[in-house]
Amino acid sequence: MTGISDANWIDDLVGTFSDPIIVYPNGWEDTIPQKLKEAVTIERLIENTKLSRGESPTATDAECCIYLYTACMAQPLSHEWAQIYFYLGTREMERDGSFTMPADIRVTSLSRDEERYLADLRQWIYDRRLKGREERRHREKAEQRRQPSQNEQIEVAAAPQMRLF
Repeated sequence: MTGISDANWIDDLVGTFSDPIIVYPNGWEDTIPQKLKEAVTIERLIENTKLSRGESPTATDAECCIYLYTACMAQPLSHEWAQIYFYLGTREMERDGSFTMPADIRVTSLSRDEERYLADLRQWIYDRRLKGREERRHREKAEQRRQPSQNEQIEVAAAPQMRLF
């Protein structure tokens, strides 16, 4: 590894499988295509290789596509965001060669501004993933503090009751 600690690398690797998928909050989360959900884990694994090269990972194509999928269910996308969504959709749907995007919505390249918007979205989603990971850790620690350990439970059960009256 160059320039990163083993703990960070392991944390991101575990996050590959356990981090939440960030969606636009509107109730359409249940309709995300299974193919996209499955692609998230695979693409996150590939994205984690950036860490070994000293680069910063960002959100994947599948994660961005899912976010825009749920966002467009809530409100119409601007032309730029629609182009980005079609670009990501084209890449995701044609990835394994089993599907060809219809020509009228097939987008294979983005303008410079659209590339910048997509880069910003990738970073924003990745930052939300890290925040979700941290919040989950805090919840788990708080839950552990609330539940006494097995040794403490035994001690409490064996202790005589104190007479209050």
